[in-house]
Amino acid sequence: MYERLFTELKKRKITRNQLAKMSGIAPQSLYPALAGKTQMFPGWRRRIAAALEVPEEFLFSEDADRTEVRQ
Repeated sequence: MYERLFTELKKRKITRNQLAKMSGIAPQSLYPALAGKTQMFPGWRRRIAAALEVPEEFLFSEDADRTEVRQ
């Protein structure tokens, strides 16, 4: 889940905490979403893409058809 996002973060050496700060999403909300335990809201996807200055579709296209949340 979110393979492109994680690859981009690794390439840029950006931590999850740094991503949270860059995107303005509270870490305690973002971490479960990144783990697939809660929903990644569309607004969060836009904010993450904007923070990384890449198209949202590039980061999240493989997840576009996935709506379930892992339990």
